[in-house]
Amino acid sequence: MDTTLEPPFPTEIWEHIFRNCPLPDLKRFRLVCHRWNAIVTGCPALWRRFHVRFWPRTKALSPTVLPVVKQASFECNVEAVSSWWPRFAGKLEELAFDAGDVSITALFGMLKHCPNLKRLRLSGVWFTDGEVDYDFSLHFVEELSICDIYLNEIELPSLLTSILPCLKKFSLSYVDHWQGTFAINCWTYFIHDVQDTLQSLELPSDFFLVRKLCQMNQLQLKHVHLSTDCSPQPWDMELWITFCRSQQSLQDLILSGAYTTNEILCVAVQNLPNLKRLRSGLTCSRQIVPTFLNSPTTLQKASICGFSANLQFRSWLSPTLTELKLMCVAIGDGIQYLISSPNLVNLSLVNCDLSGCRVPKGNLSVLRHLKLSSGQISPEMLAYMLSCHPQLETAGFFNMESVDRDALVKLLCASRKLRAIRLYKCPRAGSAVEIMQDYFGALNLGEGSREVRFRIS
Repeated sequence: MDTTLEPPFPTEIWEHIFRNCPLPDLKRFRLVCHRWNAIVTGCPALWRRFHVRFWPRTKALSPTVLPVVKQASFECNVEAVSSWWPRFAGKLEELAFDAGDVSITALFGMLKHCPNLKRLRLSGVWFTDGEVDYDFSLHFVEELSICDIYLNEIELPSLLTSILPCLKKFSLSYVDHWQGTFAINCWTYFIHDVQDTLQSLELPSDFFLVRKLCQMNQLQLKHVHLSTDCSPQPWDMELWITFCRSQQSLQDLILSGAYTTNEILCVAVQNLPNLKRLRSGLTCSRQIVPTFLNSPTTLQKASICGFSANLQFRSWLSPTLTELKLMCVAIGDGIQYLISSPNLVNLSLVNCDLSGCRVPKGNLSVLRHLKLSSGQISPEMLAYMLSCHPQLETAGFFNMESVDRDALVKLLCASRKLRAIRLYKCPRAGSAVEIMQDYFGALNLGEGSREVRFRIS
């Protein structure tokens, strides 16, 4: 297209047009607007939407066609710093190396030209040795993510320590076992050196690291993700108690390793006085009474994946708990303690087995949001689950053949504040029009006297 035919709009008009375009259309404007690059470069709201990816088939690049962007990633070998890099890197906020061989000289040479960098990711990279210029600091980098990199006996962690004085979030999700003690020790020293500023930490399944964390006096984390194996052989309960008591500022805890028990979770909620969010697996071959959910703590949100564990609820949930998500568990008894806990407003049951649970009577809930997905449930239990929520505002049903039009009408009758229903693969539910017509007919109301938003797929 002849770019001389471009409308003579001022920059502000083009910015407004571009700002409201989907990203694919925005890229097509490069063909018709010869000022595209300058306009995008001068508008942070626009250049922050773009991501440049360099991969093995990337040929020689012309700096004039590379827009200023917020994100860039390399999935190829990097041996040297190109002459166009300083101009391109000046406004980068996120930089990732996701594959290939990377010269340590090139890595630090590139980082030196990223003064606004906030996040750095190194994943699947094999580092090669070389001279390093680390006489600079990246004061805005708050997040560092490391996964499956080969250090090749290069002390990369200590080099990164010198240039990342304000690091708040560190993720070490996998360490190559071929590197053994060398890599573990390097990253342990790294955590020790940045502990003053660190707030969020993700660690792989190596309990040795947890032991070392207990020895760091300045480490006060707000978010911890451990994928540690909690089986009795490597797990040390006394050490776990020590770790929890040392992290009095912790607000978010994720335990994604195997063999997490009710006892381990009880230690966490009882010894972390500021814990607000908990996500964990739960493993047991016998029935479990999840007492960690009953303790009077500060816990507000919990997400538990039970791996077919059989949960028996015996008392009300913690009075601070407002949101609970249960996945892949069997609820053997006590469903009423979930439904009618005094402060629980958001409940999700995903792939849960309620077929063996006794149907209680009465027990109105204060739930405002309910989600049921897959799982096994008897018609009587489903009727109970849909009949006791006078405060319900939103409901979602996913892969639920038992949820039919009649069940939804009863839900609408029992939940007069319900304003939105999400239905996914519920073949017997019917259409939104049919559901509302049946509802108006059941209560002898005029059509349109109540509005409910449906999303059906």
